[in-house]
Amino acid sequence: MIKITEKKNCCGCTACESICAHSAITMQPDALGFLYPIADATKCVECGLCEKVCQFHSNYKRYDNYNEPTVYALRLKDGEQLMRSQSGGAFWGIARHFIDNGGVVYGAAFTETWRVTHQKASNTDELEKLRMSKYVQSDMRGAFKQVKDDLRQGLTVLFSGTACQVAGLKAYIPAKMHSNLLCIDIICHGVPSPRVWEDYIAYLEKRYKSKIVKACFRDKRYGWHGAKETFRFENGKEITKRTSNRLYFSGISMRESCANCKFTNLKRVGDITVGDFWGIPKDSPYEKDKKGLSLAMINSDKGKEWFNKVKEQYIVEESNTADCLQPQLQYPSKMSPLHSNFAKDYANNGFLFIAKKYGDMGWRYHMRKTINRTKMLIYKIIWALHIKEKPKGV
Repeated sequence: MIKITEKKNCCGCTACESICAHSAITMQPDALGFLYPIADATKCVECGLCEKVCQFHSNYKRYDNYNEPTVYALRLKDGEQLMRSQSGGAFWGIARHFIDNGGVVYGAAFTETWRVTHQKASNTDELEKLRMSKYVQSDMRGAFKQVKDDLRQGLTVLFSGTACQVAGLKAYIPAKMHSNLLCIDIICHGVPSPRVWEDYIAYLEKRYKSKIVKACFRDKRYGWHGAKETFRFENGKEITKRTSNRLYFSGISMRESCANCKFTNLKRVGDITVGDFWGIPKDSPYEKDKKGLSLAMINSDKGKEWFNKVKEQYIVEESNTADCLQPQLQYPSKMSPLHSNFAKDYANNGFLFIAKKYGDMGWRYHMRKTINRTKMLIYKIIWALHIKEKPKGV
């Protein structure tokens, strides 16, 4: 019977819940909204499948994946679709091919109330909901079983998610059913709190007295490198903020298992890995036009086969692991030393308190910002004076 004694040892993928034939395991949220398995001893038959299916360990299954991926930098040729996609649109081209050929696609999408869940797309309208980044851990409950049902019906399935989600799904799905399943794992910085995100949405709708009709974590109008969130309301108002992204990238609101991630390396579990392409030279046309460039790592024969089917949709340049090696392909993200205090403050005082104390809403943030700007100005003045007084010929 599975029992999580330390939160850092569970990624919340739901594989254990999905495989239990006796419904002895349910995924329950903690104070931050992260899901963890809770086992009912009265229903458990001690079959051990829940522990066997778990892949959140160093010896996770990789099936026949390559030890060294083939690496590409790529960008959609379709300019309109490129601007509506994150970075270079790697996911969209592959996913659209699945839809056009009668397959289905699973990925993270918003619900009507702006929760993030894993959803199924069977047509292009549904696929639209799956594009763009969602910096919230997706609720996976029910998704694995739905994928299995689709495979049983003979459908071709594309599943996209974080590496831990992909590893959990592939372990749950019987090997004999893998032939019609293509998995894309996304290079992941870590996943932030679902409950904080939901409280943030409620706060914004209350403050601006209108329902949110569009939310974007990385608005490409501000450049593909940016982390500016934009929200559009029913009343026509649009705002740009950084609050939830600030809490996310600081590691304060991150799930504890993300700092203990087993998948931050080049031994990928997905057939294809996608993410932003880092390290583009500043004089590169891909950097100058700010439209984005994707990294695609081909990790298996199946991934290679499918990539070749969609390759013509992209501008493709072959690369290598040295040029694309970003931190999340080398080691886990660091948990903020303030995380424990943050979690306690949130549980005791709610969203607005932590947004002011740790985010960008309070006087602390603006004071730090002013101090940092003042330091930078002083540095520039000192440097300018140093250059001015420097003796000629030195």
